[in-house]
Amino acid sequence: MRVLYLEDSRPDIRLVQQYMNSVNHEFDAAETIDQARQYLQRRRPDVFLVDLVIDGEMAYDLIEQAAKQKLSKHIVAITARPLPAERKRCKELGCDHLIAKPFTIDELERTLEQLAEE
Repeated sequence: MRVLYLEDSRPDIRLVQQYMNSVNHEFDAAETIDQARQYLQRRRPDVFLVDLVIDGEMAYDLIEQAAKQKLSKHIVAITARPLPAERKRCKELGCDHLIAKPFTIDELERTLEQLAEE
C-alpha cells in the first residue's frame, strides 16, 4: 500500500513512518500543502493521510481537489478537533475516514485495514 502523509510535525511523521516501514507499506511525507499537491500530481497513493491544519492553513481545498480529481484511492483526515461539524465537512469534501489526534498506531492500523478491504 502506498501512503502519503501530509503533516507539519516531524515527530508525528517519524512515528507513522516507523509503523509504515514495519508493515512494508510504501511511505512518503509532505510537510506543506504545496509539497502534497505536487506529489499528488506525480503519483497516486492508495491512502492520503491529511492533517487538517498545516502551518495554520486549513487543507480543505487540497482534500476537495484530491477527491474530485481522484488523486488518491482513499483520503483520511486527521484533526485535533473531531467535532461533528468537522466530521461532516470532511465527509462532504470527500474524506473516507477521520482520525482524532492524538491517535494510536493501533487506530491507524485498523483504519488502513478497513480501507484495504473496501
